[in-house]
Amino acid sequence: MAGSTASLGPQSESETQVTYILDTDVFTFAELANSKEYRCLHTRVLQLDVDDTIVTTIVTYEEQTRGWLAYAAKSRETAHQIKAYARLKKHLHTYLEFEVLDFDVAAGEELNRLRTMKIPIGHCGS
Repeated sequence: MAGSTASLGPQSESETQVTYILDTDVFTFAELANSKEYRCLHTRVLQLDVDDTIVTTIVTYEEQTRGWLAYAAKSRETAHQIKAYARLKKHLHTYLEFEVLDFDVAAGEELNRLRTMKIPIGHCGS
């Protein structure tokens, strides 16, 4: 699964819980149930340990929400507006099913550390 992993510490001497953080691109695949990318992601998720967790970030939520709000705002025909607002509501309900990580001081410091290393990162703060 494309996303960062962070160990949450050993559960026992032979077991480790892993948190998978879905970025905007990967989270978008999770919402496209008919796509090849979704099927690949779904297969990977089924292979995870039962104790592993999948989360996303507030930055991912902001990026996707901004896109769906723009889509709804440009709707002029009633049929398109109905579709746009139904999709926006589905978007909201999808995020209610996930833990959403904050963009806090630690996240900001990690972003700066990765930028210093010249690792390509999304638009946040650019």
